[in-house]
Amino acid sequence: MTLSKTFHVWADGGYVQHNNRMSGGILIKDEKQALVTRLALAFKSCWRSDSTIAEIVTATHALNNAPEGADIILHSDSKTIINLVRYNTESHKKHNINGALQSFRAAIARHNSVTAQHERFEQSENMAEVHYLSVSGRNLPPTMAA
Repeated sequence: MTLSKTFHVWADGGYVQHNNRMSGGILIKDEKQALVTRLALAFKSCWRSDSTIAEIVTATHALNNAPEGADIILHSDSKTIINLVRYNTESHKKHNINGALQSFRAAIARHNSVTAQHERFEQSENMAEVHYLSVSGRNLPPTMAA
């Protein structure tokens, strides 16, 4: 059996301000839509956070969970993620997010190619699932620092 080289990766991050916690949902499927990975994540933030950083951290973990060297189609509802992948620029200037950006760019570099597709959870079952996983992650104990 030959391993698929193209993978679809859905990622959605969220932020809860009152407890400075980020959560995320990840779904990875191969080109035949067979499930590879399904995760709900909870992070305790190490720096000033917001939903944009939660999106970047979640997308980074998603890319790092996909097989290295693959062709990735990254599905996200975040304009920042889309701009980072398509144009290597971010649209978020509120505060310093360089650490998150460096990790994200390193995760992209692990792969043969990464393209981005803007997708809202109302448009796609897979996006709706990662949104649900992200919301579910808020109830998990933080498993890692971000």
